Amino acid sequence: VRQSNLRTQDVFVDEVLARLAAVVPRVLPAHIKFQLTRAESSLGIQCDPAMLETAVLTLIINARDAIGETEGEIQVAVVPEPQSGMMNIRVTDTGPGMESDTLEQASEPFFTTKSFGQGSGLGLSMVKGFAEQSGGELTLRNRPSGGLAANLALPIGNVSAAITLERVG
Repeated sequence: VRQSNLRTQDVFVDEVLARLAAVVPRVLPAHIKFQLTRAESSLGIQCDPAMLETAVLTLIINARDAIGETEGEIQVAVVPEPQSGMMNIRVTDTGPGMESDTLEQASEPFFTTKSFGQGSGLGLSMVKGFAEQSGGELTLRNRPSGGLAANLALPIGNVSAAITLERVG
């Protein structure tokens, strides 16, 4: 498996997701509600911020596609777990979820449930690869209430509240 060259730096997940939240309305149709719950924490992580944005946006787009034309909701929540040393970014949707055999294969390269020409099957495998290369993991599970929960767990770094990302533009 080919790995990307990550440009790792100190990152506050809340700041990255706040910028990403400005883009999300452009990729979601009006019938899908979006909710972002930030951690409001001074804890940060060591990762490539551009890859983090891409990974979370990929999870949001997959959730959008799963919901389809019905009304639905996508929630992104940042949940720090200092005791385990992980920062969790949870993307949940109200779509149909996945069959168990599909769920097992979903993050494998080139596996897709989309029609021909609608997806490469590389989105979830890219997110999984980014997570693993960053020292974390991606887990997917069906929610009891319906829909899917994707959890991107990344290690909490030695980032202090004094460090912030530079704002471009």
